Amino acid sequence: MLEFVSQYKNVHLIVKEGENEMRKIWLTVVLICALTLSSCGKSDDYGQKLVGAWYNEGSLTPAFILYEDGTCEIEGEYGEGTWKVDKNKQLILQNYYGEIEKATIISIENGHLSIEDGTESMLLYNEPTNMDDSSNVTLEEINDNIEKEEMADTDIEVTEETLASDKFVFYNVNQDEELKDKSILCRYRTLNGDGYECLGIGIINDELQFIPCELEDSDGHSRASYSVFSEGYAYINYVIDTEVDHFVIIDIDGNVVYESPNDAMYEILCGGNGYYYVKKKISGFDTNEVSYWIVSVDGVWTAVDFVTDTEASDYRYNGSGVLQLGNTIFVKMDNCSIYHTFSKDKYWPEFVGFTENNELIWLHSSSYAGEVYVTDINGNTRQIAVTGRWGKAKYGDGLIFVSDSQGDECYNARYIDLEGNVIIDLSQYKIVNFKTGEQFYNGYAALQITGQDYNHYLAIIDKNGNFAFEPIQFSTYSNFCGIGTFSNGYIPVYENTYIAIVDCKGNIAKVSLETDDLKNLVCADDLIFDKSKVKFYDMTGKECSISMGN
Repeated sequence: MLEFVSQYKNVHLIVKEGENEMRKIWLTVVLICALTLSSCGKSDDYGQKLVGAWYNEGSLTPAFILYEDGTCEIEGEYGEGTWKVDKNKQLILQNYYGEIEKATIISIENGHLSIEDGTESMLLYNEPTNMDDSSNVTLEEINDNIEKEEMADTDIEVTEETLASDKFVFYNVNQDEELKDKSILCRYRTLNGDGYECLGIGIINDELQFIPCELEDSDGHSRASYSVFSEGYAYINYVIDTEVDHFVIIDIDGNVVYESPNDAMYEILCGGNGYYYVKKKISGFDTNEVSYWIVSVDGVWTAVDFVTDTEASDYRYNGSGVLQLGNTIFVKMDNCSIYHTFSKDKYWPEFVGFTENNELIWLHSSSYAGEVYVTDINGNTRQIAVTGRWGKAKYGDGLIFVSDSQGDECYNARYIDLEGNVIIDLSQYKIVNFKTGEQFYNGYAALQITGQDYNHYLAIIDKNGNFAFEPIQFSTYSNFCGIGTFSNGYIPVYENTYIAIVDCKGNIAKVSLETDDLKNLVCADDLIFDKSKVKFYDMTGKECSISMGN
């Protein structure tokens, strides 16, 4: 996430809210400085002066990094951008989505970059700066101070050789709502004489140890794509020139358990739970063949030859090892079981869940009504529930959360079984939010409800519909939801002036974290993981150091 000094209020708010305007308006200010000179027609001496990392005043994280090859990285932005400088000293950026922004270079001198987009000007630095006196401070000095503070608070001996968090900056983690494997895959970089250098991809495991992925084609790390860990495995796609060339599947220790053959171009499109949807491409002077496969971590390949090419190229991964093709076809990837559904009123089916008996639960939701269906492995389909307009359904622990919705609120909320019988009726409450994980997880479900006093409350219920504890009133913060995602038995809540981490027994840990969006927080085993900052905290809010793994 990009952070700007407070005097640039518009920039700060847009980036914090994460809205699309970030790419359209102030992406200019953030990304335009990511324009590489090597692709700009050699605009005088701007080239070497622009290449490197550029920081906003008071920030330790670079707003963007410019590379000599014409690419750039922008904090909080997906993929790579390209940049150049035209003859009018205009910085011109084309981001990953093809959007172009421009700004004028006012000056580059003494490590300071001044730019203007016609209405606003901005000053950036090629090193982190101190917010109070704007004097340059090196990352080494900052880390030395942090290390001294940490050593003063603990009896554990900390050395420079053991701390990866002092050597590297971690960023761009692709993490889902849960931290089931308690390990993450992310990019890392270190500081050299010219600024931040992207080194590649590495693992932070469940023991908070950092393990670099020492794989071939390390020069392609900066343009590789990768997944989250699922059932102990993750994948990395490597880019050669402009296309994905091959992939590897690794375990949580960084070992390669499977690598694609070298007879074609292979790319993992999606997947998890040990099964992946792969595109194979053979191209040449007189050949351009594309095929699709399901591949396991054991290297077993199964051809996806039961759908059309159009359906095969229109894919979606729904989690839990379930692939959706051509909108109406669902595939359970571990055994390649195929489930055919149907569209209705021009709306496509939505995945709800899979039962232990290999039954598919799916939903049709429209402005007219919602309908919940169950399809078994033999293709038999039964309707088990009907909702009002824009109905919602979520499945967990054998029960389906079903409700009508209108705007941000939902009504007629209840939990039903697989035959449509109402097990828990929630009609006495007004559910106002769908981001809390209303499906059951290990016997509990989290709900955001409105009390009789019209205040917002967090409630956690068991499978009998009883409150696990007295509902907790919480606050809303800015335009963000006051309640986070229920994961691994924990849920973060804004309560007055602090963040409360609440477990299923009502135990509350009050922490102070610098985050504006609770959806970025994932909790697991007394640890809090901030996906946006790629940092771990204990239940007191103290940041955990990352050590070097073996």
